[in-house]
Amino acid sequence: MKISIYTVNDTPIGGGGMGNVYLGTDPQGNCVAIKRMHPQLTTDANMRAFFHKEISTHRQLDHPSIVKMYDSFEEGGILYLIMEYVEGETLDKYVKRHGGVLPETEAVIILSDILPALSYFHSLGYVHRDIKPNNIMIRPNGKTCLLDFGVVKDMKSSSNLTVGQKIGTDGYMSVEQALGYSINHLSDIYSLGCVLFFMLTGRTPFVKQTNDFDTRKTIIKQPFPKAQHFNPKVSDFIQSILDKATCKDMRLRFQSCCELELEICGGGTRVGPDTELDSRNTISVGRLNCDITVAPHNHRVSRHHLDITFVQNTDGGGSYYKISDRSANGTAVNGENIHNRTVETRYAASLLLAGEEALKWTDVKAAFAQKQGAAAKPATDTPTKKRSRLLQWLLGK
Repeated sequence: MKISIYTVNDTPIGGGGMGNVYLGTDPQGNCVAIKRMHPQLTTDANMRAFFHKEISTHRQLDHPSIVKMYDSFEEGGILYLIMEYVEGETLDKYVKRHGGVLPETEAVIILSDILPALSYFHSLGYVHRDIKPNNIMIRPNGKTCLLDFGVVKDMKSSSNLTVGQKIGTDGYMSVEQALGYSINHLSDIYSLGCVLFFMLTGRTPFVKQTNDFDTRKTIIKQPFPKAQHFNPKVSDFIQSILDKATCKDMRLRFQSCCELELEICGGGTRVGPDTELDSRNTISVGRLNCDITVAPHNHRVSRHHLDITFVQNTDGGGSYYKISDRSANGTAVNGENIHNRTVETRYAASLLLAGEEALKWTDVKAAFAQKQGAAAKPATDTPTKKRSRLLQWLLGK
C-alpha cells in the first residue's frame, strides 16, 4: 500500500490506543516506522489533539536513546507520523525471551541506560506518562530506546484538559495517575521503578483486577510489593532503590532521574562491567558521574563517554595511554574516529567527543595527578563508597 511518498506493509508491527505502527520504506528504500491514527478516532477532537501533541513534542527531541521523528502529514483525514525504525525487541519481549526474570546486574545496566534519556526528556519540561516495558526497545547492541509519546504532558502548558482522566497503563501508572490528579516528572520515576520491578520479578507490581475501579483502588491502597518476595536474589541495596522510586508519597521518591542515577552509581569514579581496566590508573570522561565532566547539558555526549588508562611498561618500552570509547556517538583521537574500541597513544593532541566537544589533554593529566594523589591518602569508608563498591561487585558477578 502507498501513503504519500511511503510504501507501507499491510500488517501492523505494533499499536496502541491512538493508532497502529507499520513497517514502511521511504523513496530511497530506507526502512521507517509509520504510525497511523485509528480511522475511527479521526473525528475525535481530543484524540487528534493528543496526536498533534505527540508530533510537536517529537520535533523537539534529539537524543540517541529516543526514537527519531522524520516526517508527519495528514492524508484522507488520517494523521501519520514517520519515525526511525528501531531494530530489536521491546523490553517486555526481551525479558520473556530470557526466562522471564533478568539477573540483577543486567537489570541495573538497562535501567542506567534508560535514565539519561528520560532525564533529557524531563529537562525539556515534558512528562512521558506511559513508561512501561512495551515502550522501551532493546537494540541489537544492547542499548535502549524510548518510544511512544502519545500521552505526553507539557509542564510548560497551563492546560488542565487531562486532569481527572486515567492516563497511563495499569500496573505501571503512579498513585497520582490512578487518582486522576495533575502529575509531574515524579510520576515517570514511579513508573520506571515498576519497570525495574518487572525486570527483576517477571510480573507487574499490581495485578489488573476485573474492572478499572478495582485496579486503581489496588494501586492506591495496597502497599507496593517487595521484589525480594518474588525473587530472593534481589539485593538489599536494589530493594532500597525500588522502595524509594515507588514510594506512594511522591515527596519521598527520588526527585529527579539524575538523583536516581547517582544513587545507583554510588558517586564512584567508574562503575561498569569492564574488568580489564586498572581502576587506580584509569580516569572516566563523560557527562555525569565521571572523573572529568564534559558538557553536562549536551546529550550527544554519553553519560560515560570514554576511559583513559595510563600504562607503565616494565620492559623499558616507556609509558602510554589506552583510550577506550564507550559512547553512542564516538570519539575522535588525533583525528582518528573510534567507536566502542580502544586505541593506544603516548599523547593526544586532540580529543573530540561526539564530533563537537573538545577535551583538553592538560585536563586529562590534571585528573590523573589528582587521582594518584587521592590514592596515596588513607582511605575513608563512606556510605557513598560502600554503594559504589556494592554495584561494582554486582556488575562483576
